[in-house]
Amino acid sequence: MIGLVECECLIYNAASLKEKRAVLQRILMRLKQRFNVSVSETDFQDVWQRTKISIVAVSSSRVTTEQELQKALSLIDSFQRLNVPLQLLIGYKRVTQMNIRATRVGEQMKKEMGEILNRKIKDPRIGFVTVTDVQVSGDLQQAKVYISVLGDAEQRENTLKGLAKAKGFIRSEIGQRIRLRKTPEITFEFDESIDYGNRIESLLHEIKKESDDHQENE
Repeated sequence: MIGLVECECLIYNAASLKEKRAVLQRILMRLKQRFNVSVSETDFQDVWQRTKISIVAVSSSRVTTEQELQKALSLIDSFQRLNVPLQLLIGYKRVTQMNIRATRVGEQMKKEMGEILNRKIKDPRIGFVTVTDVQVSGDLQQAKVYISVLGDAEQRENTLKGLAKAKGFIRSEIGQRIRLRKTPEITFEFDESIDYGNRIESLLHEIKKESDDHQENE
């Protein structure tokens, strides 16, 4: 089993990329030394107060994989209490337990799903939909499709209702495009990471503005 978790963190007192990387290097090294995981920075490499840390664990047991990832996450969450200037931004963090076959099916479904939703579905309730992720269960029986929708709350809800009604057609289309013994049952969920990421961008902008204003007043 392969376990993957991605989390965004705020390195709140870093005044430069050099300071950020120094703090991040200590964190990644500690994670590698204490747990049987692979760790790396996978996004925001050129942003001085923000980072995305990806942690991967591999074992023959799903329970062991999940426990190892949870220990690593707990350590990250504890850094702030240990005077390490890092805050874990928990809002859209998802731990995905998966095998290689399920991962490949999820990637195929994501590709096909985008075309089906935007070209094949004619329900006027469904707005402009972006498929951000598809998570398939290890037995390939269930597929959770994460989406973002352009528009307000009413448009989002209408889109979800339209997708629920079209679920049978969508599943049939997937079955014709991907060769599986049984097409997974499909559920749709909003990807809250999009809104959460926007809120974090706004927060970082406010922090930078306050810092600039403070420097001007000195």
